[in-house]
Amino acid sequence: GISESGRAFMLLERLAGKTLSEFISENRAISYHAALPVFAQLCDLLSEAHKAGIIHRQLSPDRVFLAFNKPLSEFVKVVDFSCARFINDQNEETA
Repeated sequence: GISESGRAFMLLERLAGKTLSEFISENRAISYHAALPVFAQLCDLLSEAHKAGIIHRQLSPDRVFLAFNKPLSEFVKVVDFSCARFINDQNEETA
């Protein structure tokens, strides 16, 4: 956003939890029963981003955050959109 004085700012949500990568590393694996709700939420999140015209471009277990301070319906967060692109970006090459 832009403050009343004209300064740009970014507001970030403070999350408690760990990345999917950390979770897998600590537990050596992730069971099907634990993975299914994570995967389903991840698909929903990416679908919403794509509907908004945004492609993440660097999705990895390090960028999937399991927010333990959230209800299960908001448990999974996708973070670090620093390399994201808009689908209709004029500078993006077409395949």
